[in-house]
Amino acid sequence: MRKISQLSGLFLAMIALTIVPIIHAQTPTNSNFSLQAISSDGKSIIPYFVLDGTAGGQVTGQIQVANRGDSPGSVQLYTVDAVTGQTGGTVLKMRDDARTETGGWIELERDVVTLAPGEGQLIPFVVHIPANTRSGEHVGGIVMEPVDEGAGTQTVGQDEVSFAVEVKTRTAVAVQVNLPGTPVENLEVLGIDLGGHDSRQIMYLNLRNSGTQMVKTNGSLRILDAQSQELQNIRFSIDTFLPGNEIRYPIYVDGEALPAGSYTADLSLRYGETVQIYRNQLTFDVTEADNVQIFEGREALASPLAAQANELMDGRST
Repeated sequence: MRKISQLSGLFLAMIALTIVPIIHAQTPTNSNFSLQAISSDGKSIIPYFVLDGTAGGQVTGQIQVANRGDSPGSVQLYTVDAVTGQTGGTVLKMRDDARTETGGWIELERDVVTLAPGEGQLIPFVVHIPANTRSGEHVGGIVMEPVDEGAGTQTVGQDEVSFAVEVKTRTAVAVQVNLPGTPVENLEVLGIDLGGHDSRQIMYLNLRNSGTQMVKTNGSLRILDAQSQELQNIRFSIDTFLPGNEIRYPIYVDGEALPAGSYTADLSLRYGETVQIYRNQLTFDVTEADNVQIFEGREALASPLAAQANELMDGRST
């Protein structure tokens, strides 16, 4: 049985920055809430939930909310779907995002909890699994967010204008639901395309996990020019990749840009607990316009063949 090994986005700060007339700073309360998953026997704290269920059935659990501060306060609880981050790992969606998978199955007994200092409460929940749900692994999350959290202001310059920065902190617990069936591990390569960021050339590897299980991946990408000369040999790894998800995985090209021309990407992937192997050659083109846009006029990386030809020319000229 696979478990989530990397869960990004559990502790997120959402910051809104606005310029407003100077006001008195609000003093934040000293409530300090925690959210923890509780084992099925109710005796221990666990990192997150792993629940075994069946399509059309229900599974239950409970979370503990505690106020570890010295002031009373309230928090709101809500559920979200999980997705794969661009470079792998599990990321929980935001509150306003549509819930079309596991997050939509979870029903909390309460969505607002008010606690005195030092007080804690157990909040039960039920996971209603749709009858037509595929087998395998599904991931969502339960998120806690303070109802009222302090906002402060700071005077800037002499014009009585302040920057008001409001900070809201999300804390979350993942919920993994496993449904019976034959495990399927399958990654599909949808293609490769060129991009760039911060004056670096990037090969985007478009992937889909069309299996039923979470997988981790190790891979290599050899970039060959039109004469089959190797220009790059880049190794990479992708952390937890959720089933049913697609990502554009960025692979940064070393050095300067590839010169304009046609290329072959010799791709190898090794993934899954059953050790699946994928090998294929993909083709792509680089134009002068691509390099101007990405590298802002910097010189392109010369192929080994071109470099050898230049050396021969230099030798003859001497």
